[in-house]
Amino acid sequence: LKSILALCAVLLLCVPAKGETVADKRSHQLENITVTAQKREEDPQKIPMSVDVMSDVMVEDSMMQNTIEMIRFSPNVFMKDSPYENVIVIRGISSFGSSLISPAAYYVNGVGYALHYMHDNELFDIERIEILKGPQGTLYGKNSESGVINIITKQPDNNFRAKLLGEYGNYNSYRSNANISGPVIQDKLFLGVAAQYKYSDGYVENLNNADDKAGKLSHFNGRATLRWTPSDPWDLSLIADFVDADDKVGVFRHAKGPNTIPPHKTRHDEIDQDMTENGNSQVLNINYKSDSFKITSVTGASYRTYTKFNDADGWDNPASRLNNDYTYKDRQYSQEIRISSLGQGSLQWLAGLFASYEETDLDHSNWNMSNNQRLLRSHHVTDIETQGYAAFGQATYTFFDRWHFTLGLRLDKQDLEGKYRNRANNVTAQKDLDYTELLPKASISYDLTMDDMIYATVAKGYLVGGFNWCMNPTQNTFHFDSEYSWNYEIGLKTNWLNNKMMANLAIFYITIDDKQVSVVDPDTRLNTITNAAKAHS
Repeated sequence: LKSILALCAVLLLCVPAKGETVADKRSHQLENITVTAQKREEDPQKIPMSVDVMSDVMVEDSMMQNTIEMIRFSPNVFMKDSPYENVIVIRGISSFGSSLISPAAYYVNGVGYALHYMHDNELFDIERIEILKGPQGTLYGKNSESGVINIITKQPDNNFRAKLLGEYGNYNSYRSNANISGPVIQDKLFLGVAAQYKYSDGYVENLNNADDKAGKLSHFNGRATLRWTPSDPWDLSLIADFVDADDKVGVFRHAKGPNTIPPHKTRHDEIDQDMTENGNSQVLNINYKSDSFKITSVTGASYRTYTKFNDADGWDNPASRLNNDYTYKDRQYSQEIRISSLGQGSLQWLAGLFASYEETDLDHSNWNMSNNQRLLRSHHVTDIETQGYAAFGQATYTFFDRWHFTLGLRLDKQDLEGKYRNRANNVTAQKDLDYTELLPKASISYDLTMDDMIYATVAKGYLVGGFNWCMNPTQNTFHFDSEYSWNYEIGLKTNWLNNKMMANLAIFYITIDDKQVSVVDPDTRLNTITNAAKAHS
C-alpha cells in the first residue's frame, strides 16, 4: 500500500508541460475499451466482478502468441500446459488428471471450445481478450465454474488494413503471419483473411538416436471473416477457422532416480512420438439493433481431431517398450439467441435461449513391446453424446443514480449418454446422465464517484458430471456426478489521475461441493473418479 501511495504522489507531481494540447493529453491516457463479458456492450470498470481485458495493442506489444503466454498477464490464472492437457485454473479451481474438460470455459467469437485440448489457442489478428473470474453459470452455463476466457477476433470494416510479420530465433524457430481486410462493397460487404505459420526444431535431444528434434513443432492456422451490413439495423458475419498442427512430444525425462537425464535431454526408444491437431470451426453471428433493444443470434459448429503417440516409460529399454496411442474426436453444434435492452434507462435487461449437441469419441490403447512381440495391455474406447438446453436472463436496476442491483438466473439442462468398452479384456459399461440446474447470480454496486465503484457479488457455478473413460472402469465406476461452487466476492474499481492509472482490488471466497477427484477404488484397487465432500479457495 505504501508503494502504491508513493507512486500516486509521484504521478500527481507530473503536471503537463505548458502549451500541451488536448490531443497530447489524450495520448497519455488509458485507452477506452468496450467489452461483451456479460453478453452486452459495457465498460469493464462498471461490471461488478473481476474482469481482465487485453486490447489488440496489448496483445501485439506484449508478443502474446498463445493462451499460455496470455494468462501470464492475469493474476490468479494458471494453465497446465503439456502434451496431455491444457487445463486452465482460475482462482485455484482445477480438475482431476485425465479430465476432458476444464472448470474454466473458453470461447472464441461467442462459441465455446468444449475440450481443454482446444484451449492453448494461437493468438493472431485479435481484437481483444476478456478474462472473467469466478463462476459465470448464469450467462455461460456448465463448465464455467471458475471463470470464462473470451477471445474476440477482428472484424473487417470500411478501413483497409494489412500486416505482414516475420520472426526468426534460436533452434531454427520462426513465425510468420499476415492479414488483410477491407470493404468489398463500401458500407455493405467486407472481407478479412488472416493466417499464421509457426515452426521450431525445439531444444530437446533424444540421446538414444542423437535426434535433436524431439521437441519439434509445426502449427498452421487460418481464418476468414465475411461481414454483411445490408441496412443500418443489421450486422451479419460468418467466421471460419482452421488449424493443422504437428508437435513432437518426445520431451519427457527422468528427473530423479537411477535413470536421471539432464535437462533438455531424453532417452526414448520410441522415435516418432508426436501429437497432431486438425480441425475447423464456423460461426455465424446475426445482430439486429433497434432504438430500444438488440437481438443477437450465434450459431456455431466445430470439429477437432487429436492423435498422439508417445513413449510410456520414458526410457530406452530394449527388453520392454511401453507406449500410448490416443485418438480424440469432437464435434459440436450450438445455437444461442438473446435479446437485450439498449439506452441509458434505469433498467437494463437481457434474456436468451441456448441449445447444443456434442459427440466425443475417445480411443486410447497401451502397448508393451517385449521380445519383438506387441502385446496389448489396455484399449479404452468411449463414445459420449451430450445434449444441452438452457434459458437465462439477467437484469440490472439503478436507483438513486448511484446504486446498481443485478439479479440473474439460468435453467440449465444436460443429457449425457456414455458407452465404454475395453477391447483388451472385453469389459463394457454404459450410463445415461441427466442434470438440471438452477444457476443464480446477484450483485450490488455503488458509484463512489463517476470513476470509482465498490461492489459485492455472489454467484453459483458447476462442472457437469461425466465418465471415467480411461482408468479401467467397471459399470459401477464408469461415471461421476457434477461439482458445484459458490463465489462470494467484494471489490473496488478505481480510476486515477484523469484516466492515467487504473487500480482494482477483489477479495473472494469460493466453496466447492462434490469435488471431482481421482482416488483408488477400494473394490478394484484401481484409480477411478469420484466426488469428494468439500473444498474451498
